[in-house]
This record gives sequence, C-alpha cells and structure tokens, in this order.
Amino acid sequence: MNPRHPLLGRPGRADAHLRVAVHQHTGAGFALSVEGVLERATAPMLAGCLHRLLAVARPPESVAVDLARVTFIDVCGLKVLLDAARCAIERGCSLRLTDCSRPALRLVRMATAFDVPEGPAPRPDGSARAGFPLVSV
Repeated sequence: MNPRHPLLGRPGRADAHLRVAVHQHTGAGFALSVEGVLERATAPMLAGCLHRLLAVARPPESVAVDLARVTFIDVCGLKVLLDAARCAIERGCSLRLTDCSRPALRLVRMATAFDVPEGPAPRPDGSARAGFPLVSV
C-alpha cells in the first residue's frame, strides 16, 4: 500500500445492493471493483468514491473501474461513470472501464452509439433542431 493515497487499504463500502472496493493498480493509478446493482439508489455511493479517488490522483495516473460483477446498471449508474470520466480528463488523468458485465457493456454500447453535441444539432438551413445524430459504431 502506498501511504500517499489515503483511500487505499480502506475496507470496501457496501450497502444491501452494491459493493465498491479500492485497490492499488499495478503501474500508476488505482483499480476499483464494483459489484451488484448500480442504479439510482446506489449510484451516489460510487460517485462519492470516484470523486475521492480522482481528488487524490495525480496526472497521468488512471482509475480502472472493474464492472465484471455488476448485475444491473441504469442511466444513473452510467451518468456517474460519464461524469467521472469528464472529471478525470479535466484533471489530466484517465478513467477506464475494465471487464464489463453484459448489462454494463450493453448500456455503455448504447450510450456510445450517439454523438451528443453541446447544443441542438443545426439543420442544413442553419436553424436549430432537437435531437442527436446517430454515429455508426
């Protein structure tokens, strides 16, 4: 364990439906394992853990999130992962998803099938319209 990272060595946080454990990652960074149901009620626990990890991560460290034991994930869980990825980029770090379970992989694939622009997509005549263009995967 590396004493400069205060989150290492702490027992994993858990509730009735989700368990999150932080491990040292070989190389520069952390590994985080998530087990159980990642949805509206449990997503804040993962968000808090990712926020604390990214607060102590130093560029170019990475955070690897192992989703192999996630049995269910909804859009709230996906939003936590996307927000953490944005935060990591802003800090000069990276967030990677590893060993995704089928439910996690299915949702991530659906989410990455869309190119979501900052504002409304423009029409050929220059006016704005609602909706997002589909990107080929």
